Formats: sequence, C-alpha cells, structure tokens
Amino acid sequence: MKNRVSARPEIFFSKKSPVNIYMSKGKMNMKDPNKKQFSKNFLPLAAAISGLLCSIVFTFSHLGYLVFFALIPFLFFLFRYTHHRIKIKTSIFIFSMCYYVPTLLWLYTLCPIPYTNLSMFVSQLIMTGAILAAAAIESLVMVIAFLPYRRLRKTNIPIPVIFSLLFILGEFLQEIIGDLAFPWVRLGTVLSSFTPFIQSASLFGTLFVSIIILLINSLLALALVRIAKHKSAKKTIILVTLAAAVFFSNLTYGLVRLNIQKPKIKADTPVAVVQGNYGSVVKWNTPAKTVLQTHIDLSEEAVKKTNPKIIVWSETAVADYLGSPLSDMAKKFAVKNNTTLVTGIFDADENYEYNSMVAYQPNGTISEPYYKQKLVPMGEYVPFYKQIEKIFPTDETFIAPGKNADVLKTDIANIGSIICYESAFPYVVRHTVQAGAQILTMASNDSWFGSSPALEQHLSHAQMRAVENGRYLLRAGNTGISAVISPFGSVEKRIDINREGYITANVALIDQNTLYTVVGDVIIIPSVILFIYGAWLIIKEKKETLKLKKLN
Repeated sequence: MKNRVSARPEIFFSKKSPVNIYMSKGKMNMKDPNKKQFSKNFLPLAAAISGLLCSIVFTFSHLGYLVFFALIPFLFFLFRYTHHRIKIKTSIFIFSMCYYVPTLLWLYTLCPIPYTNLSMFVSQLIMTGAILAAAAIESLVMVIAFLPYRRLRKTNIPIPVIFSLLFILGEFLQEIIGDLAFPWVRLGTVLSSFTPFIQSASLFGTLFVSIIILLINSLLALALVRIAKHKSAKKTIILVTLAAAVFFSNLTYGLVRLNIQKPKIKADTPVAVVQGNYGSVVKWNTPAKTVLQTHIDLSEEAVKKTNPKIIVWSETAVADYLGSPLSDMAKKFAVKNNTTLVTGIFDADENYEYNSMVAYQPNGTISEPYYKQKLVPMGEYVPFYKQIEKIFPTDETFIAPGKNADVLKTDIANIGSIICYESAFPYVVRHTVQAGAQILTMASNDSWFGSSPALEQHLSHAQMRAVENGRYLLRAGNTGISAVISPFGSVEKRIDINREGYITANVALIDQNTLYTVVGDVIIIPSVILFIYGAWLIIKEKKETLKLKKLN
C-alpha cells in the first residue's frame, strides 16, 4: 500500500508541526522545536567545562587572567534558558565537582598519611575517598546556596547579581561548616599576584574580589546571550561596558590605594626568615639537635648581615617541647644575639599535645604560646578517625586544636601567629589582628606538597591575608616557599623550594586596621538577605499553589 499524503497542507504548515515554516520580511525561515531542548541539554556539559577551566586557572597561576572568562560557558546556557530546578542543582554540582576534584589532587602528596602506620595503598585509598568527599561536601554546600536561584530569576533582580551573591554565599559557607570546612579553593585567591586588583580585599575581604570576578563573567555571558538571541546591540554594548567598568573601577581603586598608602609605610624594623630545608621525612630521621643547629647557623649569618630584631623559623623547627633542652638552645640563641626568635614548637598539657608557636625574647623570657586552631585534615587529624580505626587500627595520637587567637606579646611588637593551613581561613587571621597583632608571622610545613601547585596556592592565601588586614606577613616554610609579604599582598622577597637559606628585609609594625579587619565579611549580608528572600518566595508560591488545589 502506498503512503498517503495528507490533503490538508494547513496541518503540515501549522505551528504545532515539527517543522514550522513561516514568512518574515520576505524571507523564508525554518525553526526546529527540538533545537531549544537540544541546546538546553548542553547545560551540564557547559558546567563541566567551566568547572575544569576554573580548576586549570587555580592550578596554573600564570593563567590567572582566564578567571575573568572561565565561567562564561556555564553561565551562557544557565542564563539563556529557563531550566528545571533539578537540572540547575545538578549542573551546579557538576560545575563544583569539576572545579574542586582536579584542584585537590595535590592531596595525594600527603600519602602515606603522616602520623599513622597506614600503608601507601591504604593511604591512597583513604585519600581518594577524602578528595571525593571533600569535593562533594563543598559542592553540596554550593548547591544549597543556589536553592532559591530559579525562583529569584522571576524577580526584577539582575541575573548577574543573583548568581554572584549566591556563589560567594557558597564560598563563605564552605569556611564555617566546622570540621568539614575546607576553604582552600576560592576564586579571589587566583588573582593574588595581580597586586593592584586585590586591594579591594582590604575593604571587604577575598569574597569581594570573588564578586568582582563573578560579575565580570556574568555580564559578559549575558551579553553573549543577547547576541545569540539577536537582541538589540545597544543593550549588549551596555553589558560589555558594565563588565569593563567593574574591572577598571576595582583596578583603579587598587592603584590609587597603592599610590596613597605605600609612601606612608615606614619599614624600619629589620627581620629575617630562615629556611632550614628539612623535609618532613628527612627531618624526623635527622637528630633534632642537628636540625636546630642548622637554623641557628643560618640565623647567625643573618644577624651578622643586618642584625634583625625578629627572626622567624618554620613549623616545629624546634622539634621538641617547650622546656626541653632544645627549647633552651633556642632561648640562648635569642639572648646571645639580642633578637626575638619566633618559631614553631610542640607543647603539651596533661591531656593533649599542641602544634604551637612561641617567641623567645632577648631578655630570656618566652611568650605565652599560640596553639594552632585549624588542623590539617588527613594530616594532623583524620575526620571520623574513630570509625576508621576500627577497620585500620593504629596506635598513633593526633594533635589537639587551640581555641584562641593568642598574640605573642614581646617587647618589640605584638606578633600574630599563623600555622600552615590556617592561612586559608580569613577569620582566623582577622581575629589575630583584632587581638592586637602589629605584624603577622607564619610557620609552615609545605614539604608534603612536593612540587605540586599546592605550594603556590598556599602562598596565595598568605598574600590575601596580608592585604585583607594590612600587615606585613613573614612566612617561613621548612622547605619553602618562604617569603616576606607586604601589607599590599606583594611578595617582596622569597626563597623557593628545596633550598637552604634566609632572607632579610625591613618591615613596618602597623597599628592601623583595615576596614575588613574591623567589619569582617559583611559583604555576605546581601547574599544572606537574597537567599532568605528567595526561600520566602518559594514558600509563598507553594502555599498559593496548595490553596488553588484545595479550591479546585
């Protein structure tokens, strides 16, 4: 039987037909109703692409400028179409996982897990789970932050503002979720080497720099959406102009601040930072006295060169406890050379051991210790350790966290202390400066990172903390990177990895606080208000829907 062709051409040419042919301005056009759906399905793929781009930018610091464009593929499809709420949540999760997992692969350098008897295989197995778990937790936090996104799009609030505020809400929440907090990956830190651009962090913190980056990406993505929809060129030009205005306004503020504030800094206090170049494995296989003597020898060279008033050693450079013979050696060095020695050392009470920092003074006294508050997960403690120990028994104990932002009070200055991983937590450093720190010292052990990108990432956190609080930061790494960082976040001097040596510089002891030190992360308040407003709209909408159902 032959196929019969419909004698009703109006059906074939109707709007409901799979092919809609119509005449417009004398030209024939064809629309495929599946094309829109096909394009909408690109959202998860675009999310993955942007996530990977962000990871690349964070991993390779010399590609930092790409952060202004990395989110555009994802935002283009997110802004162009109205998506189902489940697809939005899924895409946010995909973006985040593709962003966080590759960025955190450096955690494998911690294997075998220190302070345990676990084998390499078991350590890698646990670390794989830890990386996936950490990324998943951070991703879920970001998904939670975006729960009201779809409903907020129906309001008159500009989409770039909605996206940017909800995104930094996610970044902020990642810092305050207790033992699960791991705020290592923040967009704002990518630009730590772009000194003029990050000066706005002194106003509202690194989250504000993140907002600037997000707004630029969002405005450019929205401009591309208008181009794709053949909208008027006038508004497209306005969007691009706004993106440029955001960029140059922030840059201009930074340049003006540097021009005004830099001449006011009177760097008249000589300091030294010592890098003994003992990796963790080598260090614990070397007599602690030998390690200490290396630091003393390098410090004496620095004393002969510039007679520094403050000398900083790395994390647990004194590989013993306060009051031990090694501690006495460090004290004698400070007295002999008329200098204040700030170093990492262990301390303990009846119940716990602490990773701490102290200051040995020229008069023979020792400051009250500062105890590290934020311990390294999978390094100094293992999350859910009690459950893991049932499967993989170990007789090792872990370090206890400190609870206060204690300042090392010395005759020369009030010295703020940061130990290693703590530099990733802005509020920890801010509280230290609020407690009266005139200068920041950071003792770190980055030898676990090998030569991975984590080294530069860790340094970038220190740079952001310096500019946020307007303090010089003296960073001593056991194998590098050691550095003197200015109150504006620039690295004035550094010692690269796997080198023994010291650096000297003149710094200023600063009492004036930045706006960020005073008010903290107030930039998050609009984000919280927006989230609450969106949640209220969702609840209100659901109530109205239920009422209509009851009436029907």
